[in-house]
Amino acid sequence: MAPAPIMGLPTSLRGRIVPGPIYERRKHPDIRVARRASTIAKLAEVISERAVQAGLRHTLLVQAVRLKHLAEERLKEAGGSPKPGQYEQSETGEGRDG
Repeated sequence: MAPAPIMGLPTSLRGRIVPGPIYERRKHPDIRVARRASTIAKLAEVISERAVQAGLRHTLLVQAVRLKHLAEERLKEAGGSPKPGQYEQSETGEGRDG
């Protein structure tokens, strides 16, 4: 079989598919945190109800890491800062905050 010819990439397009008023509401940091948390809750519900593959569990982890980042950024914007080690997990899975 002959190798396929090399093709150039198409021109990149950028734009917004969400209407302006909706975008303005959704870009608020607190809304972003709430939507991410909602996504995590939905994923966790699916995982708890079905036999799922590792991919969905990985997706849950990625979403949780993103939520942590968003929450930390929001805390900084509000004038706070997380205390070092405060939210780290112990070997039992219990956090130091509760």
